[in-house]
Amino acid sequence: MNYKKNYVESNIFKKRTWVDEFSTKNYDLRGIYSLIFILGMLISCVLITVATTSTGIVV
Repeated sequence: MNYKKNYVESNIFKKRTWVDEFSTKNYDLRGIYSLIFILGMLISCVLITVATTSTGIVV
Protein backbone atom coordinates (compact mmCIF):
# COMPACT_ATOMS: atom_id res chain seq x y z
CA MET A 1 0.00 0.00 0.00
CA ASN A 2 2.76 2.42 0.98
CA TYR A 3 4.75 1.46 -2.13
CA LYS A 4 1.76 2.15 -4.35
CA LYS A 5 1.17 5.55 -2.74
CA ASN A 6 4.80 6.56 -3.21
CA TYR A 7 4.72 5.35 -6.82
CA VAL A 8 1.62 7.41 -7.60
CA GLU A 9 3.07 10.51 -5.93
CA SER A 10 6.33 10.18 -7.84
CA ASN A 11 4.41 9.78 -11.11
CA ILE A 12 2.34 12.89 -10.40
CA PHE A 13 5.51 14.80 -9.54
CA LYS A 14 7.22 13.63 -12.76
CA LYS A 15 4.21 14.61 -14.84
CA ARG A 16 3.99 18.04 -13.21
CA THR A 17 7.70 18.74 -13.74
CA TRP A 18 7.43 17.64 -17.38
CA VAL A 19 4.49 19.99 -17.93
CA ASP A 20 6.35 22.85 -16.26
CA GLU A 21 9.43 22.19 -18.39
CA PHE A 22 7.33 22.04 -21.56
CA SER A 23 5.45 25.23 -20.74
CA THR A 24 8.65 27.16 -19.98
CA LYS A 25 10.42 25.91 -23.12
CA ASN A 26 7.58 26.14 -25.66
CA TYR A 27 5.51 28.94 -24.12
CA ASP A 28 5.55 31.05 -27.29
CA LEU A 29 4.67 28.03 -29.42
CA ARG A 30 1.77 27.14 -27.15
CA GLY A 31 0.54 30.74 -27.26
CA ILE A 32 0.58 30.68 -31.06
CA TYR A 33 -1.24 27.33 -31.16
CA SER A 34 -3.89 28.54 -28.70
CA LEU A 35 -4.39 31.74 -30.73
CA ILE A 36 -4.81 29.69 -33.93
CA PHE A 37 -7.25 27.38 -32.12
CA ILE A 38 -9.31 30.30 -30.78
CA LEU A 39 -9.35 31.99 -34.19
CA GLY A 40 -10.44 28.73 -35.82
CA MET A 41 -13.25 28.33 -33.30
CA LEU A 42 -14.45 31.91 -33.92
CA ILE A 43 -14.29 31.49 -37.71
CA SER A 44 -16.21 28.19 -37.54
CA CYS A 45 -18.87 29.79 -35.30
CA VAL A 46 -19.25 32.69 -37.75
CA LEU A 47 -19.49 30.31 -40.70
CA ILE A 48 -22.12 28.20 -38.92
CA THR A 49 -24.22 31.27 -38.08
CA VAL A 50 -23.92 32.60 -41.64
CA ALA A 51 -24.89 29.21 -43.09
CA THR A 52 -27.91 28.83 -40.80
CA THR A 53 -29.15 32.38 -41.44
CA SER A 54 -28.71 32.06 -45.21
CA THR A 55 -30.55 28.72 -45.31
CA GLY A 56 -33.25 30.17 -43.05
CA ILE A 57 -33.72 33.08 -45.45
CA VAL A 58 -33.83 30.70 -48.43
CA VAL A 59 -36.35 28.37 -46.73
